[in-house]
Amino acid sequence: MPIRSICFLLGQLLFIPSYFYMTKTLKKEKLRAPSFVRFLLVCPPMAYIYTILCMGLIYRLLPGKISYDIIYGVDFFVFGISFLLMYFYGRMMEPVGSAARFLYLCLYLLSMPFTATYDSLTMTVLIDLLMPIIVNFIYCKWVCHPIVGLREDCNRINGVLLTILIIAECLFLLRIAGFLFIESHVELKKYDVYFSVYSFIYAIFVLMFVFSAIIIIVQNIKSARENEQAAKKNHEQSIETIESLVRAVDAKDSYTNGHSARVAKYTRQISKLLGYDDEKADGMYYMALLHDVGKIGVDDAILRKPGRLTDKEFSDIKNHTVIGSQILSRISSMPELQYGALYHHERWDGKGYPRGLKGEEIPEAARIIAVADAYDAMTSNRSYRKALTQDCVHDEIVNGIGRQFWPPAARAMLKMMDQDIHYDMRQKNDESSQNDEQKYEYGIS
Repeated sequence: MPIRSICFLLGQLLFIPSYFYMTKTLKKEKLRAPSFVRFLLVCPPMAYIYTILCMGLIYRLLPGKISYDIIYGVDFFVFGISFLLMYFYGRMMEPVGSAARFLYLCLYLLSMPFTATYDSLTMTVLIDLLMPIIVNFIYCKWVCHPIVGLREDCNRINGVLLTILIIAECLFLLRIAGFLFIESHVELKKYDVYFSVYSFIYAIFVLMFVFSAIIIIVQNIKSARENEQAAKKNHEQSIETIESLVRAVDAKDSYTNGHSARVAKYTRQISKLLGYDDEKADGMYYMALLHDVGKIGVDDAILRKPGRLTDKEFSDIKNHTVIGSQILSRISSMPELQYGALYHHERWDGKGYPRGLKGEEIPEAARIIAVADAYDAMTSNRSYRKALTQDCVHDEIVNGIGRQFWPPAARAMLKMMDQDIHYDMRQKNDESSQNDEQKYEYGIS
């Protein structure tokens, strides 16, 4: 075997330690002997061994001319087999398969430039033997560890790296095309030296291109993760603000203490029955939790008045919807919160307040909150009356379908009532159970 081919083979074998270093880092444990053999069979350099075996089989089974033409396309075999090995490696590395495929693809890209033999033995040793040592060191130190730290996010970037691979492979095939063209034209043999120069430039260019792309990808992932963490922190702060506002509302009137939490709970349950996903149901839950926040701006004497309200007092009470909307509009991270406060007293027939919206004009969240709010009002003790019986509440909701209430939400509420055979969905009589309920519903227990 020519010494240049031996240098090429040794250079490719140098990527095996980096491959096992990557595997160990991802798995966070050493490989045992059976696992070591399985992982060895799918390492990137094995693509060349499998290709050699395939080419030998083709050479023996097919006529000389056909096998000769196929063998000239050996690089396509390497390309295809490498993808198969990458797929199997990802399967073996689950649940971190995305990160494993990403790092495998990186290793394959970084080994691509070192797949040529040069007329100069010095160039062959320099490019195909010594440079892989440097590249492997850089890969283990500056590629492997950052990607392992971001392994949960790798599924979003494998497509980007595949694009880079296609570009690099096109450059690689251009080099092969140049080699075949020179081989088929004897008069061009004297330009072999220029082809070697091109191969060297190709190797440097691909390495710079791949490393730059990896650095950009890693930085983008880190930025995306930081943005997500900032958004999560902002959301948590908004939830804390919501909880504080709800406590402030409940502190205004002992008779309605826990009302907001119960309405929010019923709203979420209705939303789930209507087929909303968890994210949307949670959004409606928080809207319902703050639907009465405007009562902060209503006089305590009006809220706690045991008798009938005057027209002026009732007008002040109705204004809590607008006040609540103005307060919640300042929570920029959850701008939809204001709609539950503003529209939860609108009626399906258009006779509600403050805008007199009708039917589909009312936001869906407000339609659901309206049913949950009315149900809790009827099943809770007030300063002017006791809680209604379950049958009475059932009849009131049935009578309100298509008039006061959005029919799908009202029917979902009735379904919940039918399942509540012990009439547990109502205000508890003892203060401790109310406090326990609040802690559970606010998520602070």
